Amino acid sequence: MNQENEDPQSPRPFRVCGECRALTPVNLPHCVACGALSVQAIIEQQQAQDEQRFIYAIIDRPVTITRAILCLNILVYLLMVAVAGESYLNNFLYMNDVGTLLAFGAKTNQLLREGELFRLITPIFIHGGLLHLASNSYAIWTIGPLVEKLYGSPRFYLIYLLSGIGGVCGSYLGGLSRPPGIPGVGASGAIFGLFGVLLVFGYRYRDDLPPNFRQSIRSGILPVILINLLIGFSIPSIDNGAHIGGLLTGAILVLLVPYLAPGRQSWASGGMALLIVCLIITIGSFIRTWQVREPHLHRRVIEVSALLESLQEADDLAISIIREMNMSGQLTTSAGLRVAETLGRLNSQNGPDRMADDCRRKLIEVMTGLQNIIAQPDPASADWGAIQDRLFEVRREKIDWVRSQGDQYGFRVNTVPAEKSPSPAANIID
Repeated sequence: MNQENEDPQSPRPFRVCGECRALTPVNLPHCVACGALSVQAIIEQQQAQDEQRFIYAIIDRPVTITRAILCLNILVYLLMVAVAGESYLNNFLYMNDVGTLLAFGAKTNQLLREGELFRLITPIFIHGGLLHLASNSYAIWTIGPLVEKLYGSPRFYLIYLLSGIGGVCGSYLGGLSRPPGIPGVGASGAIFGLFGVLLVFGYRYRDDLPPNFRQSIRSGILPVILINLLIGFSIPSIDNGAHIGGLLTGAILVLLVPYLAPGRQSWASGGMALLIVCLIITIGSFIRTWQVREPHLHRRVIEVSALLESLQEADDLAISIIREMNMSGQLTTSAGLRVAETLGRLNSQNGPDRMADDCRRKLIEVMTGLQNIIAQPDPASADWGAIQDRLFEVRREKIDWVRSQGDQYGFRVNTVPAEKSPSPAANIID
């Protein structure tokens, strides 16, 4: 009778113990007779111990720079809130005043072309709104400690700084097709640089890292990068050029900056010198920003002055047209053209805060109503009293705005009562 030969490649249910030579099931890590570990179990145990020692050596390192970056970002944001000319609550929530952002170091393509290269660094620590600050702070706190523990504090700050610069450069290239005066701020370029570091780190040091640690980095970071890039491409206001620039910079830096292997000290003399140089560059950039702040802070005052002039011009024009109608019962042919020009100026401006913009929009409504009346075949039959009442209401709101917010912009209201003045807005002075 023929017997079938066993496949030599098929798994065997038993193994021979290397110590006592007894047969032991292959699925057990130790011998059932003498308790000796198998060769494979010894290898796996050694790998687990090596990985544990590696993780403990890394996890015990401080994250001083990560905490310092978070504190600096918050400090800069609070300073901008205090300086910006509007209600503190509105500043705290939104921080969208262009003059303040530029005064603190926001990047624009135009200013970079004019040689203000310190704006390659300062935007990394500036944020345009509480949500922007909170989301970036969360990302820094989530990923920053791991990279700082792997590289040590001095090298981590170098990577963070260079990745942020790479993000600003990416933003510059991505903004070539947009108006050059659009400001760009945020730590997202530096954050994506840290993503790029971890993405390549597992491959670059694959022979030095424990397998499980290496695999966790590889499998965890790629989906995060793809999701954030997808979000960036889906929302027009997000600067994906900064994200891509930072990501590529971080990936390149992994090949140039060695990580700090367990057992090595991050605060050696070389590391301290590196950190001092990076801090000097950062502080010097903000000092340079402080030196050129005035034109940008004055920009807000100039814009407010222009808005006040437009509001006054619209007020005067409306009063002159009402008087013309009351005196002669008819309007000149140029009345409609003058109203259209005034409306164009009002529509091209924005109020520096909500109260000011409400006044602007309400005056636009008044002037639009006036324009519609002028276009009628018989303007004299229109309700001119309603137009005049609405105009006086906007006047009072304008005075209330300057009285409550004007000091922040360098304006105030004279003590002459508004109701006794033929043109209340004329009482607004520097």
